[in-house]
Amino acid sequence: FDDGCYDDLQDSSLAQELVVNGTQTVIESFLEKETAMTDEPRDPVSEACYIVELGYMTSIVCDLLDGYTKMDDARFSTLTWLRPILSSLIESNTKSIRTSVQTLVSRSFDT
Repeated sequence: FDDGCYDDLQDSSLAQELVVNGTQTVIESFLEKETAMTDEPRDPVSEACYIVELGYMTSIVCDLLDGYTKMDDARFSTLTWLRPILSSLIESNTKSIRTSVQTLVSRSFDT
């Protein structure tokens, strides 16, 4: 038994866990922020700060989804855990996010 091979498998498993958890956390944070945007009344100053913060979160989610879009089909097809996470974004208020999600969901059925 080659310990180097075991270490590679363990590292790969830890890396995948990090990507899965990181993706889920970013998307959950974005959805909480987006939902709170419409649900919570604020004074004008905190409202402006909140809008800027939501803009940053939107940019992060768009970049993340773009990264998944750019993956080759072989790697993308291994991301079976991604589809349930994407489904939570399908009703986002942000059109660019909905469009990216629709592209990724469609692609997941094609691969």
